[in-house]
Order: sequence, then C-alpha cells, then structure tokens
Amino acid sequence: MDDFDKKSPLCGTYKRHRTHTRVPIATWPSRLPVTECKQGSIPPTCDKGRGLMSRKMDKAEHAPSASRQPPASVILDEESRSIRQRISAAVVILSSLALTVAALVDIPGFTSTSRQNQLVEGFLRIFIVVVAGILITHLARHRDHPDLSRLKPDEAAPMPASIKELIEAEDFVVRHYGEEAIRYFSRTLLDLSSYLARVDEEFAPAHRNVLVKTALTFRTIESRNLGTSEAGARQVLGTDQRVLVPVLAAEEDRLIDNLGVCDASGRTLPLLPRWEVRGLITATLRMYLEQQVLRLPKVNQEDGLPELAKEVLTWVLMDAVCAVGERSVSVRQDGSPKRTTAQAAALEALWELRELGMLAETIWEMRYLCEALADQYLTVCEISPSGGVNTVVKYCYTYPSQVLVGSGYERSRAKRGLDPSRFDLTMSRALETDSYHLQFTAPESQYVHSHHLERADGTIVRARELTIAGVSQFVRHYHEEGRSVAHAHTRRRGISRGVRGSTTQGHSLTSVVRVREVPPGTLGSTFLLSLVTTAVIIFVTATRIGLEGQSGNANLPALLLAIPAFLAGTLGKGVDSARLARTPMLTYYGLSATGFLSFSAALLYVLDAAYNLNTGVAISLLGNSVQLHADWPWITLSFLSLSVFIFLLREKRDQTWYYLNSLRNSVDRNGA
Repeated sequence: MDDFDKKSPLCGTYKRHRTHTRVPIATWPSRLPVTECKQGSIPPTCDKGRGLMSRKMDKAEHAPSASRQPPASVILDEESRSIRQRISAAVVILSSLALTVAALVDIPGFTSTSRQNQLVEGFLRIFIVVVAGILITHLARHRDHPDLSRLKPDEAAPMPASIKELIEAEDFVVRHYGEEAIRYFSRTLLDLSSYLARVDEEFAPAHRNVLVKTALTFRTIESRNLGTSEAGARQVLGTDQRVLVPVLAAEEDRLIDNLGVCDASGRTLPLLPRWEVRGLITATLRMYLEQQVLRLPKVNQEDGLPELAKEVLTWVLMDAVCAVGERSVSVRQDGSPKRTTAQAAALEALWELRELGMLAETIWEMRYLCEALADQYLTVCEISPSGGVNTVVKYCYTYPSQVLVGSGYERSRAKRGLDPSRFDLTMSRALETDSYHLQFTAPESQYVHSHHLERADGTIVRARELTIAGVSQFVRHYHEEGRSVAHAHTRRRGISRGVRGSTTQGHSLTSVVRVREVPPGTLGSTFLLSLVTTAVIIFVTATRIGLEGQSGNANLPALLLAIPAFLAGTLGKGVDSARLARTPMLTYYGLSATGFLSFSAALLYVLDAAYNLNTGVAISLLGNSVQLHADWPWITLSFLSLSVFIFLLREKRDQTWYYLNSLRNSVDRNGA
C-alpha cells in the first residue's frame, strides 16, 4: 500500500516515504494472547528489560450482577410515588393554612382576663406558630421531583476489545470492501484537510432543539498534492469503486439524535456498524505504524514490524483506541506504584518506541491520533463516487440547545418557558477544509442581532488572529445588517506543505449568534396596552369619577377599567404559542408590569368606592394658580404607569431605529 503523505488535525505532519508491503495483522507473531482474550483481560507485562509498565485489574471493575437490579414492580411504581408526593403536599398546605388561622383566631375558653388562661393561650399560639412555620419552611424548601435514579441505564461494562475480535473485523472489511476502499478511508482519516474540499452547514432552531444539515464535498482523487506533476498525478476513482468515508465523530457517551446520511441525490447511504469501524481503525493504525517504524534506520524493512512495535500497537488497540469504558488499573513503573487508567497506561506505552529510534515529535503525533480515536465515536458511511473529481455526502441530526452556565439571561428565559435567544454553533470543520460555510436561519419574526466567533475558552476571535503556520486565514460574516440569516465563511490560505501540514491555532471555533424580535412585534402590542392602561388610570386620577358619590355614572368607571382587559384579549388572539415562546424578556416584564398596574387600579377603585377612603390631597400648580384635588394612591399608580409607558415607548423607538439602520447598512454594503 502507498505511503501516507498527510497532516490531519488529529495527528500532525508526516513525510513521504516509499511503499511497504502490507502485513495482515492476523499473522503477527506476538506474545500477547489472541484466542483467549476475554472480558476484563489485559495484555501481559512486556519483559526483556523494555520497561513497559506492569498492571493488574482493580477489584472494583467487575460488572454489576443481575441480582442487583430493582424488581419490575419497584420500577413501575414511580407514578404512584408521584401521586403520594402530591397528596402529601396538599396535606401540608391545608395544615399550614389551618394552623395559621388557629394562631390568629381567639381560642374559646381562654379569652378571660385570668393570667393563667392568658399564659396558656400564649403558649398555644407560640406552639401553633412554630409548627406552622416549620410546615411552611418545608413546603417552600422541599421540591417534589420524580426519583428516576433506579431507572438510570447502567454504565458500559468495562470490556476491552480482544485481539481476535479486531483481527476478524479487519479481515472482514478488507475482504468485503477491498483494498482501495480501505486506502481511501485511511487517507481521509489521517489527512482529512487534503480530501475535504468544502463543508456547508445549515442550522435551524426548533424550540429548544437545533436541526443541523451538513454537506461534505470530498475529493475522489487520492490526495490534493499541489506539487505533483501531471505524469504522477492520482487518477479519479471510478463510479464502480466503493469507498468508505468518515462522516462525523462524537464523544463516546453521546447519542446522535435523528441522524440521517445521504448522497447528493438524497439516496440514503449505509452506515457501518461499530464492529466494522473498529476493523477500519485497526487497519489504519497498523498501516500508519508500519509507515513510521519501517523507515527508521534501526529497523530492517525485510523483517517487518519489530516485536516491540507489535506489542505496543496491540496494547494501544485493546486498552485505548478500541476499548469500551474506563478501567482503573494499578500501574507499577520503576518499582513505585501509581494509579491511572488503562487508556492512559496504553498511551504511555507509545514512548517505548524510542528504543527503535523514533523521534519524540512522531510519538506525540501518534499519541494525539490515538487519543482522538479513543475519545470519539466515529461514524463511517459507504458511498460510490459520482465519477467526477468531487463527491458529496450529506447528513443531518438534531441536538438540544443548551443554556449557558454563565448566562443568567438565558437561564431566566428557560425558567419562564421561553426559547433561547443565543445559539452556540460549533464550527468543528472550519479549519479542516478549503472552504467552509455556516448558515443559521433565525426563527420566524426574528432577525440576527449579533454574530461573532469564539474559541473554546470564550474569547472572541478576530479575523487577523486566526492563523495557520503564521498565515492569516480568510474569515467573513455579516455584521449589523438586520438579516434573518447569519452566514460565516472561512477559506484556507496558503498552499505550501508547511501551511497545510501545521497544527492549526484555535482549532475549536464556535459561532455565537444572538437573535431578536423584528420590531415592533410583541413589544408594540405591550406598548399599546400600556398606553391604554396609563390613559385610563390618569383619567380616573384626574376626574375621580365614581369616587365622590356622583350619580348616573356608576357603570362608567367599571367600563373604563375593563378596557385594558378587552384590549389584551384582542391582541392575544393574534399571537400563537411559538411566537409567544420567542417573546423578549423586556416584553415579558413590561406586560407583567402593565397587567399588575391595571389589576391594582381595579382593586383600588372597588376599595375606594366601598369604604370612601380618606386619601385625598390638594396639589398646587403654577404658583397656586391651579388647585388639583386627587387621592395619593391614584397619584402613585399614575406615576408608576406613566413610567412604564415612557420606558416601553423609548425601547420601541430605539429597537425600531436600530433595526432600520441595520437594514440600511445591508443595502449600502451590497450596493457598494
């Protein structure tokens, strides 16, 4: 098989060397067990003074027995438990209210002036107050929630992959998919940036989920080697040649929801099972290790891989790259016990390759590759090229839009059942391809307020700061244009091998998009409701209609105070649940304040009309030239209502002007 001339974001820079003969892994002579590898088994200690670490399994690693599982009756009794919790809460509420009433009401038989009766009554009231306080505190602090801990799925059993299983998997994929498919997969996995020509990602929010559609454009030639002459250029793969393509990688413990993979025509592509993917990874690592080891001066190429290289590769495959779960082991190195994991111990064994003359830089590259393959679940599809230079693979999936830990604003929206206004979109392939496009479509009645790029630590990325091997990369995105689509584009600059083969700076990029409602929206409805409420309250405050015993107009104040309620009902008919969930927090608080003031005005009017409250005050204006008589509670309501109205008026004006200016910027930039 040909050598790998590659650099991947996973494994660094590699140089070209001459072709080596493929050695099937099944024929490796090794001291490691092959047919007797069982669950929990570990390769034996490598001896002969090589310094490999001796290990033994922890006693706590055994899988849980079936006898520890809860019975089905206990698992299915969760609904009954929830009902009991609600009944208990109702009893506590009734008891708290009854004790509160008992503490306030005089106790029969203890109302005399006798000192003894007064003491007994006092102690009883104190006791009742204490008990009521305990119940109220319990009611406020205790939260009933379903106990689903017994239904939690068990963690994956600590089961390393056996060498026999890996041998069978590799032989299967080689026999059924062919050498050409394995070669193409290995090259795309190790040198993804040379094969991935373009990536288009579309993000569309749906309530608290985000739908992602991705199109990957792969080159069907064997490498994008710009320095290759025409005589030695690679040929395009034919339409009858099936190839295996790595589609996406996710963390081992993550489930990908609604995953679908298809080609450019929409035809569903088959995905390889995990067992076959292990075989592909085994073949890739074996060929990569052959490439790195057989070119060392101390290694005789005719003898194949040395024993040490075989043992290290087997150890890494079993306990790191193809292992399932994390297993704690006791590691003893240089006579001192040390606690670590099986994966870490296997990766440390790569440093034993220094005995063969391998450089530390190469070992670090191998370790980086193995760590990435060990921590991620690789999804691979089978596709037939279109016959041209490029072929397209599309996939889509959904993931939940997570509330930021440090964002109090987003947490407040989530508590009130509102959709998020900030979206963190991972640009995992932005620097792995020649051209990357990200498009985010804002929900209906919203526009993109702000858009910027961040690193994994949250620092904002400027275009001049995004460099590869000292070469500034091309980055563009919309800014303050009031669009409904956020579009980010990165284009790799630099065609020399040093630029393509260097480690990218700021490899993990996140596109942060904030959306806002297109003004006036629901804020305009809230402003209109506040206007009517303020007008009614100020009118009643100034005229005191119905509060001084006037006749013939008893129904007029009630009709006036009911106008905001009728208006709110009319405006609410035009707002569906989806649009209501996208309401800004300002509208939420403004509507709450307006409703509170309207309700307070109605209650105050009823109270004042029934009891004729003596709250009148005389106000002098313009040097005692004008005398006004009003009630101070109504003056207070008028002041608060007018403040809310002015605040909403200002926000509506500012947001409308900002949106119109953004649209004007978009027109000016497109026309320039």
